[in-house]
Amino acid sequence: MEVNSKQKKVIVAGMALIVVMALYPPWTYTFKYQSVYSENPAGYESIVSPPSSESGRMSEGVKVDLTRLLLQFLAVSLLAGIGFILAGEPKNKLVSDSNLK
Repeated sequence: MEVNSKQKKVIVAGMALIVVMALYPPWTYTFKYQSVYSENPAGYESIVSPPSSESGRMSEGVKVDLTRLLLQFLAVSLLAGIGFILAGEPKNKLVSDSNLK
């Protein structure tokens, strides 16, 4: 199976999107005190400079929202796969031009 230039572009675009998503992941504010635990979205920030906790208390923190990040990776992978298939050239035509004459 040969990969044409359109398919290569789809693969490169999908990989580039995944790299950008990994560099700027979704973050979540966390709160834990005794038996109370909660999480709230903190937006997207750079992996090297995560958002700071809302109040700076020991019971609050910030973490990467891995579930959302993995779902994003999956969605981009699926869309890139569909794009790869659609960008392929058909091998056989059911009705060739010479049969129409």
